[in-house]
Amino acid sequence: MNEDGYLKDQKVFEITDSIKLTQSDIKGESGLLWSKAAISLGIKALLEEANLTTDDLDKVYLAGSFGTYIDKENAKIIGLVPNISPDKIIQVGNAAALGANEMLLCLEMRKLAENSANKIKHIHLESIPDYGERLMLVEQKFRSLTLS
Repeated sequence: MNEDGYLKDQKVFEITDSIKLTQSDIKGESGLLWSKAAISLGIKALLEEANLTTDDLDKVYLAGSFGTYIDKENAKIIGLVPNISPDKIIQVGNAAALGANEMLLCLEMRKLAENSANKIKHIHLESIPDYGERLMLVEQKFRSLTLS
């Protein structure tokens, strides 16, 4: 793939016999570039809202199948995660299932979660000033790169 997100010299990139990557997987409406843009802008907006920079981050957790199997360096290269040391990027797998398991099996962890829940501030990204405009600018940038 080139730096503009186009597959080089081919329409389909075969990973295995049953797994293929198409241009639409990269630049389609629900493709990697759109998802990456929304995630990275969300991270930037939340850091700004908390008055933090990437230097303030001790760890970044990647969850789910995608987070488990993506190469940490590649995640940094495409801008999915902040440009931090790979040692600070922790791949946790199915975080929801692990958390539910901890809550059911460990009273101490359940109390910790209940206490933590009282300290959490829910932030709607749409309520952050200029978030929508910034996302639209990112979308327009990627739209100009998208195949017709």
